Amino acid sequence: MSSEHLHSLVNEIGADSVYILMHAGYSQEVRSNRWHFATRWARFLPVVFVAPETPWPGTVLGEEPRIANARMLKVVPNRGSLWRGPARIQIAQILNDMERTGARRPILWLYNAFFAEAFCNLPAAARVHHISENYFDYPSMSQTYLDRVKLVSRAADLNVAVSSGCARPLRGVVEDERLMTATNGADFAVYGNAVAPDPEMLLLKRGFEKLAVFAGVIDDRLDFDLIAEAADALPEAVFVLIGPARLTIRSGAGLKRVLERPNVRKLDEVDPDRLPSIYRAADVGFIPYVLEDWIARNGFPLKALEMAATGLPVVS
Repeated sequence: MSSEHLHSLVNEIGADSVYILMHAGYSQEVRSNRWHFATRWARFLPVVFVAPETPWPGTVLGEEPRIANARMLKVVPNRGSLWRGPARIQIAQILNDMERTGARRPILWLYNAFFAEAFCNLPAAARVHHISENYFDYPSMSQTYLDRVKLVSRAADLNVAVSSGCARPLRGVVEDERLMTATNGADFAVYGNAVAPDPEMLLLKRGFEKLAVFAGVIDDRLDFDLIAEAADALPEAVFVLIGPARLTIRSGAGLKRVLERPNVRKLDEVDPDRLPSIYRAADVGFIPYVLEDWIARNGFPLKALEMAATGLPVVS
């Protein structure tokens, strides 16, 4: 979905703002699907990221310094069956924010189905359900949440899935004309322009023939046994993992195990503006995700497109 498409949509429906209803943790994400779409929306409309991150019942306003014309609105969490007390508080918090800023016809852009009550009942110029995960394939997803996903899908004017795998479980839930697949896309102007290789990456490569890089959240999605096998099989290459760690007992042990290899390095989260130069310094990008349906069959990771946009070969 290009900026031109979004601008045309804004004019057609007369929207005056965009409220993005998200899961908690956005501020700790690397540049995600939400970030890429928000930067496009913010060229035409004020963007409000709504995150369920405050103690009951407070509201917290904040800035989003990484995106011009965007800000944060933190509201109470709401996890459970429909129309519990927190849902009504969420609606009041968002309505108060809309009244304070004069928003009358927002686009409600939803990722988190625990905002179902707000999504269905707040005034809106349009309601869009953006489907970046196929939760129906998650091995431990609650039926409560899946029922909410179906509810917001039926309430949405448009359901936009980032892959055919994400769209699949909603076929038969909503009509075809309200369900579309629009794959993720990277900003080629950012990643495709020639930039100098990142100096820190070049230092890490010293003494090795090749450099392989992964940039993203380091969590249970990574196959640490696979990383260890690759590092053992290619001692002439250095493998660099870049990103914040959100570790369970399993993934924490896996990360510790791979970092024992002499040719594996771990860097904390870097400024996303460095990623094009990091990719320019590498010889290959690798995405070592676990081979499970919920991610291998349905995912469409932005990092693959961002790497490829710089000319970097990608192994996923």
